[in-house]
Amino acid sequence: MLSGVSRVVIGFVAAVLAAATVQVLFAHPPAEIIDTGALAGRRSLAGGMDYLLQVAAIIGVFALSFVAIAVAVSEGLHVQGLPFYLVTGLGIAGMGLYARMKGEDPGDPSILNAYAMLAYATAGLAGGVVYWWLAGWRAGGRASAWDKRADAGPRAPALAVEPDTTAASSAMPVASSSPTAPATPPSPPPPPRFTIERTPPGTGPPRLFAAKTLERSDFEDIAEAAMVDVRRARKIGLVAARKADQELVVGTHWNGKETTNTARPGDWIVTNMSAEKELLRDDDGNVNTYVIKAETFPLLYQSVEGENEHGAFYKSIAVVDSIQLPGGFDIVAPWGERQRADKGYLIMNGRDIYGNHADTFEASYAILP
Repeated sequence: MLSGVSRVVIGFVAAVLAAATVQVLFAHPPAEIIDTGALAGRRSLAGGMDYLLQVAAIIGVFALSFVAIAVAVSEGLHVQGLPFYLVTGLGIAGMGLYARMKGEDPGDPSILNAYAMLAYATAGLAGGVVYWWLAGWRAGGRASAWDKRADAGPRAPALAVEPDTTAASSAMPVASSSPTAPATPPSPPPPPRFTIERTPPGTGPPRLFAAKTLERSDFEDIAEAAMVDVRRARKIGLVAARKADQELVVGTHWNGKETTNTARPGDWIVTNMSAEKELLRDDDGNVNTYVIKAETFPLLYQSVEGENEHGAFYKSIAVVDSIQLPGGFDIVAPWGERQRADKGYLIMNGRDIYGNHADTFEASYAILP
């Protein structure tokens, strides 16, 4: 009896940790998980683990009563098949998403979107698989079919058959007396994903050029090539944001045009403000406005009190990596358009890498120690 209870408890705890890990990975990239304390080294890792355990505790408390019912059914009826546990995991995840949706405040961005549903479904499936692997396949204390196959012992080896080499030898090609064809020259190396240029050469400030959208694996290489450190930063300025109700081309300006993006219905049109809720404007009086995808916005911002003509006020909940580029950048942004600035910062925010003009970055971000 004790071994059966231990099996169920261990399976439940492991399943909750697996589901929590999936939820955290969907909400934040791995680089952010170890930075919840906004520190470096072990303290950062400890802060990330504490954050993971907090998420696991919330999931465990919510799921406990549903899991108790499922365990009673599976143990009582000796349900040992994986599909039962996958369906149970999906069902609990669906109820969690529904509870989260019902708890939203009116006007806040809804959690009910494709990305969130995928996150909850994946977490539920992960929890179901882990529980089945550790406990479910022995539900009821009986050996499952899996056990019985393992206990049956090794099967007798199949009889070896000598290969017939007669046909192979008779089909052996005769060496040709024709001259050997020249070797194919090696393919030229692919062009670099980015370049760092300095004006004057060797001593000027680094300027980044990229002909394709940058990837996470490029970020550290860019910092090394520019000979600058990667710094963590948190957005301290607020934003005013509104949902697009129709397709709209949005230009981002800061002392000239920086980039263009297209907002589709449901996307968010965001305008930068200072921490004092004042709109950031360039020398020509333009506000700094840009587009954030519908499924990404709820992961980056939460609402605060206030609104203006550009929308309701929100504060950032994300931490980003940044590289200072005093010479600016000319790159392809994640939305497919070129992005240019004469001085700025390269930002890695989750899966996206994009630029930010130095003036707007320094007015709305704080570099973390």
